[in-house]
Amino acid sequence: MDAQERKSAYRRRAEQGEAVPVSVELPADLDTPLSAYLKLGGGSRGFILESCYGGERFGRYSHIGAEPAGRVRLDRGGATLWRGSNEERRDGKPLDVLRQLWRELAVARLPGEAPFLGGLVGYMGYNCFSWLEPTVPDRHPSDLSFPDSEWLVCEDFVTHDTRTGTLKATAIARPSLHGSVAAALQDAEARARAMADRLLKPLPPEAYAPAPRMRGDVAPTACWERAGYEAAVARAQEYIRAGDIFQVVLARRFESRGAPPPLSLYRALRRVNPSPYLFLVALGEARALVGASPELLVQVRDGDVVVRPIAGTRRRGASEAEDLALEKELLADEKERAEHIMLVDLGRNDVGRVAAPGSVRVEDMMLIERYSHVMHIVSQVRGKLDAKYDALDALASTFPAGTVSGAPKIRAMQIIDELEVQRRGPYSGAVGYLSFCGTLDVAIALRTFFVDGDRTMWTAGAGVVADSVPSKEADETEAKAGAMAAALRLAREGGGR
Repeated sequence: MDAQERKSAYRRRAEQGEAVPVSVELPADLDTPLSAYLKLGGGSRGFILESCYGGERFGRYSHIGAEPAGRVRLDRGGATLWRGSNEERRDGKPLDVLRQLWRELAVARLPGEAPFLGGLVGYMGYNCFSWLEPTVPDRHPSDLSFPDSEWLVCEDFVTHDTRTGTLKATAIARPSLHGSVAAALQDAEARARAMADRLLKPLPPEAYAPAPRMRGDVAPTACWERAGYEAAVARAQEYIRAGDIFQVVLARRFESRGAPPPLSLYRALRRVNPSPYLFLVALGEARALVGASPELLVQVRDGDVVVRPIAGTRRRGASEAEDLALEKELLADEKERAEHIMLVDLGRNDVGRVAAPGSVRVEDMMLIERYSHVMHIVSQVRGKLDAKYDALDALASTFPAGTVSGAPKIRAMQIIDELEVQRRGPYSGAVGYLSFCGTLDVAIALRTFFVDGDRTMWTAGAGVVADSVPSKEADETEAKAGAMAAALRLAREGGGR
């Protein structure tokens, strides 16, 4: 289907009352997702969702947006929706309220179209488990300005397509909001062309200038001191020996005062730790999530549900020969293999709850993926989404990931609530998009900064099993935190720009 045929097909869908995308396509050989974000204006609210699969090659699509049409905050009692100066409260079960809004904003999607056609871009924090599983306590009060879940409502956005070398500025036309289909399409085309005009302009010289260096020490403060963490690991092992669980992930938060601009943090992370899921979600009120996650939580696209459990880690070698030796060592490690297989089984169960009977299969079992500093064992589980379920059901079924909670999942989460000393907030939840066209793509919020005013925070966890050594698990959290601190230091020194 060529561009004119696609345009005509969407017009026919609009004449049937459906919302449709209206796009203006430009060459992208001189632009990147970063430059597109800057040209759109960045601002206090906006997003970049970018992919770097396997840490070594960029994914096909990146999605960029600024000036969202609205935002949604979810809590246990429902949701609050802002559009311009209007505020609306909707009470009910939070995911039911979110589903109602998502369906109200549905957009038609033709075959071959990019998977994101506007939608909700944001996060669902780890503690949203309490909406889904009432047997798990949620005893810690929040000490952050981040609600349990927050989403930007994005109707105007840009898609960067590395395969075709194009930028596509897209606006959603909603005939129900206009007097006619023609008026809706004209309004959307004007918005898309306004974005395209911005993309055609060069960046101002100051965009290329080094960011000013920030003063002060970046050294992070652990919010859970080491001795207490090691004691919690030992207590978790008692639960393992008693047969309550096989594994549990215990996490520590780290914090540094003095936050560089979120875009500088993003650029620094992108340089030092390119990952399958790179994201910047600026939420306003001096808050942002900036991350380089290695792990998909769940994807729903073209009728398929996919999860990709990651468990098992080694450092990268100094040469290809050392890399191969470390890969062989990792795949031969019985402890790592057993933990990975357990989490693959958990992923199969999660997908199986929303998949058509007999459709769940394991793909790419126990492959090695290399990243800038480490390598991981990765598998992929795929199933056909049962017709009676949708993308939000798939999110609820897989949330939170077993790789950040443990197994069995519910008992592990109960133990996490007992032993950890702080509410996790965004860490280990879901971040990404729920598109108006029915697709979903969310990563686990790992290797993620949450910027809250002048506070820059991040969390690192370690998986505890029967033969864990408490001091080594504490070392693992500090090593992970140190890698994030290096990116923060680069951003503060102006190297993130």
